[in-house]
Amino acid sequence: MSAWGVFQAHYEQTQLRSSSPSAIAWIGSIQQSFLYIPTLLSTRLMDRGYFRSMITSASIVFVISIVLVAECRVYWQFLICQGVCTGIAAGVFTGPVTAIISQWFHQNRGLALGVFAAGASIGGITFSLAAKMLIPLIGFSWTMRAIALIIALALILGNLTLRQREASSIVNEPPLDLSPLRSKTFLLYCTASFFVYLGYYTFTTYVAASAITVGVSTGFSFYLVSICNASSGLSRTMSGIIADKIGAMNLMIPVTAISTVIYYIWPFVHSQHGLVVLCVFYGISIGPFASLVSVPVLDLGEKDQVGRRIGILMSISGTAMLVGAPVSGALSKISGPHAMGFYAGKCHF
Repeated sequence: MSAWGVFQAHYEQTQLRSSSPSAIAWIGSIQQSFLYIPTLLSTRLMDRGYFRSMITSASIVFVISIVLVAECRVYWQFLICQGVCTGIAAGVFTGPVTAIISQWFHQNRGLALGVFAAGASIGGITFSLAAKMLIPLIGFSWTMRAIALIIALALILGNLTLRQREASSIVNEPPLDLSPLRSKTFLLYCTASFFVYLGYYTFTTYVAASAITVGVSTGFSFYLVSICNASSGLSRTMSGIIADKIGAMNLMIPVTAISTVIYYIWPFVHSQHGLVVLCVFYGISIGPFASLVSVPVLDLGEKDQVGRRIGILMSISGTAMLVGAPVSGALSKISGPHAMGFYAGKCHF
């Protein structure tokens, strides 16, 4: 999912070139939003004792969905397989796994979540480079099958090692409980996260495609997504260490301000070197938010409600992801890249 920008650029040039960038972006935004939206339900099901069955089922569906992407030929097929199916499968285990990490690490929790979040960057680098190198050699279909094999091996390892530490005592409560939103502090935090996520994936979704339009070679443009993921992975890990010392919010606020500035600068950068620098700093600035966004939630209520608070936060954030990138693409088509950059920047601001 962190490598979606590569697929966005590839589809615009090949299989889906008859579709608009905004329409193609719906595939990625649905995938990314469903990574978060189902967590409201999946974390509650985890509390009811369905953790193991959920993780196993979601892993199987995820791998099968990636294999099916290799067989897709038209837009609606990509939308269902790569957008809906992979997104829902990933969303089923994202919330519970995040909650489990919080259960096991009471000290250095920020570092633990930072290392966990850095995995997304490693995946983004791996699959971006795999797509760039393998598609010209073996074609799109076999590239997706190779990616599915890598994912299957990783998921097998995860299924064998994940363990739930604390059994919940709220099994008799309804599966959907929005009572944490009665807290004004938690509601305000969810609202702020919603707006940040409206613009969060705009840069990584369109940076490769926009680089091609300003004269950067197609081959090099794919590396821009990997550069974002590499710098983001480093900052996600380091941000956990820093957050354990100064507090998550004290770090998230300034780095989000930096990403706002980068969005305003982006439309005016037209050189390859300038885009590389921008990708490095953008990755550094968004990494801490991705790894630490759930940390403040842990202290905004009772400990036995951690799972549901994380689920609510992720579901709200996922709703923003669903519309964020397509809206950016539509604005770019109607008013140019400046409108896209300013829109995402205002969301972060």
